[in-house]
Amino acid sequence: MPSDGIIPAGLYRVIPAISLKQPANYTVDYANGVYGPLTVNKAEPTISLAGGTFIYDGLEKVATGFTYGVNGIEDFITPALTFSYAGNNETIYGPTASAPIAAGTYHATAHFEGNDNYNASEITGAIIINKKEASVTPTSVNQNIR
Repeated sequence: MPSDGIIPAGLYRVIPAISLKQPANYTVDYANGVYGPLTVNKAEPTISLAGGTFIYDGLEKVATGFTYGVNGIEDFITPALTFSYAGNNETIYGPTASAPIAAGTYHATAHFEGNDNYNASEITGAIIINKKEASVTPTSVNQNIR
């Protein structure tokens, strides 16, 4: 088993004299003599999601994010997140995997499908695309009237 106290999810036979990094995820049964079963439950991942507020420019506004594990923000876990988008309030859109373009308010949902050691999870953030102000540039026209 790993020496840093992180043990993959599963069932193990151990001598129950261990120090655990995240004790809530472990159950040790002392009823079977010197050795006992150690059940390691899947942990909950942490999802970092960034949406944002934008001004309409005709381009997709995508959410970004990543998932990390019990060792902190540098403990990236796989598989990668997938994203879906849906309109919010008066904005009618999706749900779809395509990021929004039009002005409106949207939910961006990051989905983590889970793996051998982490449960599936999702988190929702906001993408707001504000209308672009129209600009008018007058031009002068010289015209002779007879």
